[in-house]
Formats: sequence, C-alpha cells, structure tokens
Amino acid sequence: HKQRIQVHVGPTHASPAQ
Repeated sequence: HKQRIQVHVGPTHASPAQ
C-alpha cells in the first residue's frame, strides 16, 4: 500500500512536495 502523499490528490491534503 503506497502512501497517498506521493501525489497531490487534493487541497484537503497538504502535500510536502509543494
């Protein structure tokens, strides 16, 4: 199971890669 933080899914989840 891969983490969903690997890709910017939506504005609801703050992406660390931003």
